[in-house]
Amino acid sequence: MIPLASKRADLELAAYQAGNSQLTSVLTAQRDLIEAQLRQIEQQRKLSQLSASLYYAYVEGLK
Repeated sequence: MIPLASKRADLELAAYQAGNSQLTSVLTAQRDLIEAQLRQIEQQRKLSQLSASLYYAYVEGLK
């Protein structure tokens, strides 16, 4: 998802610089990229939290 959003942001910026796009399109594409990055960070946080929970539930429980 992030590579696609990043490519879109780059293309919108290039189109704007060439005079073929509106600034709002650039800002929207950049906002979408940031939102995709934030979703990825949140998913990584959840995965880390679950991994820690499993570790303490099973590994620490065996000691």
